[in-house]
Amino acid sequence: MEISPQVTASARGPLWLVNVGGRWNMEEPWPEEADAALTGLADQRVRELRLEATDLGQWDTSLLVFLVQLVKAARARELSVELDLPEGLKRLLHMAFAVPAQEGAARKKADTSFLYRMGDSVASLPPKAADFLNFCGEVTLSLWRLFLGRAKMRPQDFVAAMHECGVQALPIISLTSLLFGLILAFVGAVQLTHNIYKNEYQLGREFELGRSRIVANADKLVTPDPEGGVMRLKDDVFVGLDGDTNDKGLTIFSPALRDESFERRKQSYLKACENIIGLKRGILSDVEAVERTAKEISSSEGDYSLSIMDLQRMWYDALLETLRITDLWGQALGLCDAQAVDLEQLLSVSWGNGVLYDADKDWADTLSMVEAGLLKPELALAKKYDLPCETPEDLAAIREKYMPEMVQLTAQAGLR
Repeated sequence: MEISPQVTASARGPLWLVNVGGRWNMEEPWPEEADAALTGLADQRVRELRLEATDLGQWDTSLLVFLVQLVKAARARELSVELDLPEGLKRLLHMAFAVPAQEGAARKKADTSFLYRMGDSVASLPPKAADFLNFCGEVTLSLWRLFLGRAKMRPQDFVAAMHECGVQALPIISLTSLLFGLILAFVGAVQLTHNIYKNEYQLGREFELGRSRIVANADKLVTPDPEGGVMRLKDDVFVGLDGDTNDKGLTIFSPALRDESFERRKQSYLKACENIIGLKRGILSDVEAVERTAKEISSSEGDYSLSIMDLQRMWYDALLETLRITDLWGQALGLCDAQAVDLEQLLSVSWGNGVLYDADKDWADTLSMVEAGLLKPELALAKKYDLPCETPEDLAAIREKYMPEMVQLTAQAGLR
């Protein structure tokens, strides 16, 4: 059996015979004879179309599409069609042409009068009111059964619903809050950008219009031209005024610039930008208004990201509350005992290296404290590896396991 689609078309007098076979697959292109089978129907001598199937293997909608196009072309010329095909394929073709598409089938909303629309709304109001009252009644009865402890809900289903609405929904709620905050920040930033641009434009105009000029009589700005005639000075510094030629005075025009007011307005805009992006005031505004040394800037490096630190603290508190609620529900359902658990000691969150925390720098500071004798090496290792260090036994375990590594880590600090 052929594995590729096969089409043979031949004319027998007024009969146009098309035979299909092989395997038809959407991934396989139609054979070249398929176009010949379609174009052959345009012959005026053809009066009848007959479709046959010989050695037809597996087929899909690609064969059905081909046969539908043949039948459509035949019906367009009002030719008789005879189907000698497998029963399933023949039934699909009949279904494809069972209900022909009607022109203008898309219904248009009929124009009705106001009284008709009002009457229709009033007539449909009772069923809608009944459905609403039924809904309210079902909710009321469900809440009443819940308060009486007769609600038909298993405890594990209730816990699963709480998990889906609580902890599982935390990521999407956080993402939604972040996107909402970004939208609000963007809306405010657009207006601030417009205001800053307007302020810079006005400041530029202030310097443009406030340039110093020397005002003199127009005749004084005229000098003889060596080639004849006169030549006027075109320097922007000099402005000539038509007037009395006997006036030999010069007037210097040098207005006071209002740049300080524009700069104060600019500082207010920069502080508004800092509020929008959640940074501490002084990162954008005071850096231009106040001169600071490199040491002062580096010493205030930690103040620049207070809002991010607050956000991390909020995440930590949220995780802590989630553990506390989970512990209470576990006790209520009998999944765990009522023994007190130190959740703060159980929960440990590491934010990794970034703008707010540099592990290498923190470890270097810890080593400097060890070198100065302000901190025991065991405590430094306990902090680095998050180990217990409350009892002498804990410290002895740290010395036994990590002190060789401590010697290597502190070699540069001169500790042996």
